[in-house]
Amino acid sequence: MILVHVKKTWPDVLAGDMTAEESVLGDWSGIAEASLAEYGDVVAGVYNNTIVAVFDVDLSRTDLLGGKVRFAGTPSRTWASLVGQPNPGKPWGQQGYARNVQYLDTGVVAGGDVPVKLTRSGRRAVVAGFTLTIGADGNATVLVPADRTITVQPVPYPASWVTEGMPFISDVDNDVDDLALRDAYIRDGHADIVGPNAGRS
Repeated sequence: MILVHVKKTWPDVLAGDMTAEESVLGDWSGIAEASLAEYGDVVAGVYNNTIVAVFDVDLSRTDLLGGKVRFAGTPSRTWASLVGQPNPGKPWGQQGYARNVQYLDTGVVAGGDVPVKLTRSGRRAVVAGFTLTIGADGNATVLVPADRTITVQPVPYPASWVTEGMPFISDVDNDVDDLALRDAYIRDGHADIVGPNAGRS
């Protein structure tokens, strides 16, 4: 799903001077062809952080000319219930998201979970409305629903222990801190993961 911010044109729709199609499907810059292919099944117009119109997109008739996208679409029956609902993406406003276009996994608005899949931005999953993306640098980005909170609790051991396995006890200093990290690692259920030195005498 692609969300578009129609703050400039939707007042004309309300005044009867423009159609919803012209406002939402109109020309949008900054949408890469790869993003269009990945998210362009549905486009939703957002005004005052409320969804005001949703269209099913026909990518075969959608134009990408001069760096701008003009969607070909029809009012969506599948997603019609989203009209009037709060913006499911990042909030727009004075202190909000700056770009007029943002992308959203349809699983977020479908209310279901989306298993881990590989995207251009990294590995992504949707669970209970939370969208977690792990980038190529190993860092995480979490999109949190507006009415929910998130608590971050870092684990006390290095990420390499999870990806490469726990080092042999002889590979770390046998002090209290190292032993405490190993205990925490095992408590988190990683005891079956062993490092590259497993079996070394």
